Parts: sequence; structure tokens; C-alpha cells
Amino acid sequence: MKVGFVNTFIDIAVLQLAINTWGHAYFDFNIWPIWAEKAAAKAAAKAAAEAAAAAAAATTVAAASAANVTLAADILTTAFP
Repeated sequence: MKVGFVNTFIDIAVLQLAINTWGHAYFDFNIWPIWAEKAAAKAAAKAAAEAAAAAAAATTVAAASAANVTLAADILTTAFP
């Protein structure tokens, strides 16, 4: 075992206790900030726009695939009557 292995776990436990007690009392860690709400709404709107663009691209790819299948069928029927 390395030196300070147990001390590391004790330090982590003490820091967690300090954050969960003094952090809430002094810094209001339990309140969601306004700037974070705005950023979350902006990120959600961006994700929705990207999802809509991906759906449109998938529709375009499906239509192109259907057109290619039709073209291949036409070529085969004309080449091999």
C-alpha cells in the first residue's frame, strides 16, 4: 500500500461533510442559479433543433434510397426484358 492511502479516504469524507453542511449554509448550493436556467433552456432548444434537422436528413436519405431502388428496377427491366 502506498503511504497516505487511508488518509486520502478520510480527507474525502471530511470534504464531503464540509460541502454538504457549510456549503449549503454559506453559499446556497441548494438554489439553482438563474443563469443556469437560461443556459439549460438554450441547450434544450439547440438539442430540439438538431433533432429536427436529423429527422429531416433521415427523411431525405429515405426518399433518395427509394428513388435509387426505383431507378435500379427500371434499369433492370429495360436491360433484361
